Amino acid sequence: MIRLFVALGLVAACTLATAAAATFPGRDGAILAMGNPVDVSELATLVYVPTDSSPERVLGLGQYPAWSPSGKVFAFATWRKIFVATTDGYAVTSHRRLVTVQEPIQLWELAWFPGGTRLAYVATNKNTDTSDIHALGVADGRHRSRLTFARKGWSNEWPAVSPRGKWIAYVQCSPSSRACNLRLMRTNGADQHTIVAVPPWRVVRPVWSPGGRKIAFSLCGINRCSGWIYDLSTRKRRRVPGQTIEAFAPDGAHLLVFDDVKKRKECGQGLFVTDLYGKQRRLLPGDCIDSGDWQAR
Repeated sequence: MIRLFVALGLVAACTLATAAAATFPGRDGAILAMGNPVDVSELATLVYVPTDSSPERVLGLGQYPAWSPSGKVFAFATWRKIFVATTDGYAVTSHRRLVTVQEPIQLWELAWFPGGTRLAYVATNKNTDTSDIHALGVADGRHRSRLTFARKGWSNEWPAVSPRGKWIAYVQCSPSSRACNLRLMRTNGADQHTIVAVPPWRVVRPVWSPGGRKIAFSLCGINRCSGWIYDLSTRKRRRVPGQTIEAFAPDGAHLLVFDDVKKRKECGQGLFVTDLYGKQRRLLPGDCIDSGDWQAR
């Protein structure tokens, strides 16, 4: 399943196998994700999978959940608002609105800056089909800045802030997404440049490794995606089995990968925890799920 205008959900909690005492799910914390819409709003649902192997839980409506660097709070979007919230694993226990926009603007694709004081997000103008990356302060929703300035019909999307806070990886798409390239820019919007361009394949959803030396992303064609990891030091990339790479484990030893699952009747796809080469797979619970964020503890 390729990312659509509104992504579906993902869930799961996973663990690392690097320590003998580690179990599954384990010390890497829960995964927050988006699940299928449940009402006419067509908003996705916020889904939580705990670390004690109990079933996934729907927390409420929302999309693009993103854990803060500390793992204590998370951000999520609705069509017009962005919130910061807390959860006990069963429900959203508190939430605070950061920003509200009006038609024709829609908000999505959130990414925290290191330290948890700022948040990057994408704002799309539906009338012009143009998207740009913005940032705001988490304390009060102020100190907003626009980091990209797309031409009409173009989009700058999928921001991912590097662990040290020096760079933002993002995707720039030409009109109708004929070409979507992986790019880097400074966190103030300067020095924007392309690092991966392989048209007609489209880059989707970059994610940084915890050490900041690699960027995982997906290349999507008309009917299928494939996962890749780009090494910033060698400027080389390698294929990882699976359709999309959703996240690195917090210690960088494992990946969360989305791929086909024949026995899943509803969607035929699911999430796996794998090693960095896409092997030693473990299928996670939940059908019709993707786009999750891994909690660090």
